[in-house]
Amino acid sequence: MQSGILLSNLTFHLKFLRLLFLTVFMFFNFTVYGENNGDQDNSKSQKVQLEKAEAAYKKNLEKKLLADSLMNLGISIHNESSEQIWNTINQMSITAREYSARIKELEKHLISNSTAEANSIRAEIKMLEDDYKKALNNFDLVMKDQIKKSDDGTRNLNKGFSYKKEVSKSLRHSHKNLKQAQLALNEHNAGPGKK
Repeated sequence: MQSGILLSNLTFHLKFLRLLFLTVFMFFNFTVYGENNGDQDNSKSQKVQLEKAEAAYKKNLEKKLLADSLMNLGISIHNESSEQIWNTINQMSITAREYSARIKELEKHLISNSTAEANSIRAEIKMLEDDYKKALNNFDLVMKDQIKKSDDGTRNLNKGFSYKKEVSKSLRHSHKNLKQAQLALNEHNAGPGKK
């Protein structure tokens, strides 16, 4: 009976040793292959992070370009309307001087001429006044339109400036993330056994 117990203990110990050997062997395989596979997964993960960082950086660059174009559009519109305003003011100033000089000349003739000629001079003065009023109304319309355009230009400029300010922060952050992702991937590729 003792030999039966001894034999069963020996069988148990052999089974246990087999199981222990199999466990150690499997652990060693998983450790070795798991590190390589983990290395590949880590490399893929870092490549994905780099791609995401590049995409975010490009997106922020596009936003910066949009902000710059808004600012340039605002400056362009503002400068164009300012030039048009000055041209309109100069033209109206010339028109006002011509009107004033012609009215003074006609009023001098009005005093020294006869009644029939005075009536024709008054009609001419009336016609000049009507033309001057039309010129003033046209001046007002052009000025309102150009002031509105100038305000639109200023609004675009301010919008572009504030958008650029926001985007600059995001751009700096995404540039920093891109550099870090590139550095991490380069360090991983250089690795301890790959130098």
